[in-house]
Amino acid sequence: MRLGTLPFFVLASLIVFFWTRHASTRDRAIATALFTLLRPCWLIAGLATTDMGLTACLGAAFYSAISLGEPRLVLKRAVLFGLATAAAALAKFTALIYYPAAILLA
Repeated sequence: MRLGTLPFFVLASLIVFFWTRHASTRDRAIATALFTLLRPCWLIAGLATTDMGLTACLGAAFYSAISLGEPRLVLKRAVLFGLATAAAALAKFTALIYYPAAILLA
């Protein structure tokens, strides 16, 4: 069962990497390394819970919501936004509370 949470850890690491797309490659690597070395991240990724799925999918949903404001590839970004938001809601139902609150605060 623990192997099921590891893809979400990889997805969360990739979200951190792509979220820093305006930074240099070295800064992207440092941000991703710092995320993967955070003790709570890899400890939760080793447990058979839904928390890492929420972390990865909620990060992807929030990143895709922010990227909707960019002018290029609007349809592709809208589809990714819908898929990421649906994945966040399916990963854990508390995303229906966290996600709107994060959007309102952003």
